[in-house]
Amino acid sequence: MRLSHFETLRPICPVCRGNAPLGVAQILRAEADDLLEAILTCTNADCMREYPVIDGVPILVGPIRAWLSANPLQVLQRDDLSAEVESLLGDVLGAGSSYDTTRQHAGIYASAHYEEHSAKSVLELALQHVPASDGPILDAGCSVGGMTFALARR
Repeated sequence: MRLSHFETLRPICPVCRGNAPLGVAQILRAEADDLLEAILTCTNADCMREYPVIDGVPILVGPIRAWLSANPLQVLQRDDLSAEVESLLGDVLGAGSSYDTTRQHAGIYASAHYEEHSAKSVLELALQHVPASDGPILDAGCSVGGMTFALARR
């Protein structure tokens, strides 16, 4: 989306259709005059709806929740969006949506398996108190998490 075109056309909010144009609230990724990723906001104080710009395309639809739910592969399964746009998408879809649940599961998994105070660090501490052995070690129910890799290194 060319910023100069946006400023010239002055689109209005598809929800309130007020006299106030949309404004650029945040530019998250741009190249010259092209907004590649941004957040647009309705400047009507009674509305203030937010709309994402993804890959240079402003998503200016009134029922944005329905649109996102109908187009999950185009938007929701990406891993290259900014935290701000991901947050906006999460807010639009709401708590309990499949997007929200997927983000929570991924966050819990990553935290439990790879962060400083994770199950992996507890395993490392426990293994300090186990006598060395040439025999095998079994990690039951490990999935493909960080603990399996920590055991393999030992």
